[in-house]
Amino acid sequence: MEEERAFLGVNGEDLPDDGGVRVTSVTDSSAAQRMGIREGDAITALNGKQIDDFEDLSDRMDDAEPDSDATVTVLRDGKEIALSGKLGRRAGIMRLHGDAGAPFGGTPFMFRMPSIPEIPYDDEDHATGEERRAEREEMRREMDELRREMDRLRRDLRGEVVREMRVTVDAVELTPEENAVLKNKGVAGLDKALDLPGLRISPNPTGGSFELAFEVPERGDLTVDVHDANGDRLYHETITGFKGHYARSLDMSDRAAGTYSVVIAQNGKALARKVVKR
Repeated sequence: MEEERAFLGVNGEDLPDDGGVRVTSVTDSSAAQRMGIREGDAITALNGKQIDDFEDLSDRMDDAEPDSDATVTVLRDGKEIALSGKLGRRAGIMRLHGDAGAPFGGTPFMFRMPSIPEIPYDDEDHATGEERRAEREEMRREMDELRREMDRLRRDLRGEVVREMRVTVDAVELTPEENAVLKNKGVAGLDKALDLPGLRISPNPTGGSFELAFEVPERGDLTVDVHDANGDRLYHETITGFKGHYARSLDMSDRAAGTYSVVIAQNGKALARKVVKR
């Protein structure tokens, strides 16, 4: 099951001695990027609540509301900085258990580890007290090792979810053959790359509609086209003298399954990316 979850947009690794989470990457156009969080920052608190490790950060995000105001405290070059902004949102797997936290949007359900049972002995048991204590210690060691394995598995599963989400929102480049098809249909500017920071096509693949978003750093006449696999244009939009944030929802529900090309052009430059309709 899926639900809308709060989204920050960072990947990270635990710092020693519960020192927080070192940011290893920041998702383009995410809440983290808008707040000014950078790769290498150490996240130590969210909304005033201490963050000891990635698990803490995951749990805090599970408790947060999408689009809510948030303050992230980071250590940067030895200085503590408070960065504020609104959290984002995205669909995630619905959490089924209070202890099965996930990084900003859901991890497969995992049962809580059982407590260590007491070892029963009846009156006829001839084991000595020392032997009983040794058996209990051995069971505790085995249970501790099992807990560590479960923790490692939980982190591995969390990483798989993050990597899968990255794949579904990637804007995939066209092959040389696909570029040639567009050029043969008269699409110009593909040899001069257009820089569009934060380009996002999501979801991709799509079952119907998809969100197209990017930043346009320079002013100029902007065109957005969608072409089918044969290079024929199916959608066209022109915005005169555009600069700033572009965001549209394009509906392909009535189109056949296959590969389509999104072509964005401005000032004699163009950028083409692939979207797959399932």
